[in-house]
Amino acid sequence: MKPLVSTSLFLLGTTLLVECQVTLRSCSLHCDNSTGISNVYLQGQRGKKGPKGEKGDACECVDVTELSEKYEKLKRALLSRSCKDVLPRYDDEEGGVYNIFPFNGRSGIDVYCDHVTDGGGWLVFQKRIDGSEDFYRGWNDYVNGFGKLDGEFWLGLEVLHQLTKNGSYQLRVDMEDFDGETKYVTYRNFVVGPGGGYNLTVSGFKGNTGSALNSGVSFSTHDRDQDLYGANCAERFKGAWWYTACHSANPNGHYYGGAHESYADGVNWSSFRGYHYSLKRIDMKLRKN
Repeated sequence: MKPLVSTSLFLLGTTLLVECQVTLRSCSLHCDNSTGISNVYLQGQRGKKGPKGEKGDACECVDVTELSEKYEKLKRALLSRSCKDVLPRYDDEEGGVYNIFPFNGRSGIDVYCDHVTDGGGWLVFQKRIDGSEDFYRGWNDYVNGFGKLDGEFWLGLEVLHQLTKNGSYQLRVDMEDFDGETKYVTYRNFVVGPGGGYNLTVSGFKGNTGSALNSGVSFSTHDRDQDLYGANCAERFKGAWWYTACHSANPNGHYYGGAHESYADGVNWSSFRGYHYSLKRIDMKLRKN
């Protein structure tokens, strides 16, 4: 799941944005409206060259409120650097896939934005909901990302690093069991380091269940063992994670769908249902502070 280059779309949007600006400025200059968002002036036709022609039609001001609203939405879309900048497409939309431009003006990436949880503005980078996606994958898949943004997915370690390296981001993890009970945790500061280890830095924990993340550890997969344990945690627990020796949570473990006899290799969060219960839903998301 690599960033999508959207140069043509960006240039087209910029052109439309400029055209809207010109029209709205004409409104401000020629109509009795200082803000230029209610009326626009339409001049009559010129007379023929030579002798003075007949007087043109009277000037008419028309409502351009709709144009102004489209201009504002287009401007927000083009300038969206994070999910906090995105406008929901529908009043009741809880979340959706959007193209944002977090790195520079011309390189966009598709992301899933959560508009609802704790005021919205969350960029979701991991989601487990039904076991439809295989999360027992190797290093390259976790670096580049995999899955479907409207289903289960992992956005990618490299994208997480690029997003968090220069900004102040917070992390939130929401989870639910098959009885409908929910828990959450947040970390006020969340940074993923550069490639090689993609070391984790977190601080400022809050939540209604226990913390399960530790700073200073590298990400591990079954083919890239970087944990602090003598054996391979990712291989033993069928996942991929910032393992220590080994884990208090395994969000990328096997999706058993509830209770399981095996130890700690499911979608587990130890302080919420323990090591023998694979959660129904878990998603991880970040938001600018």
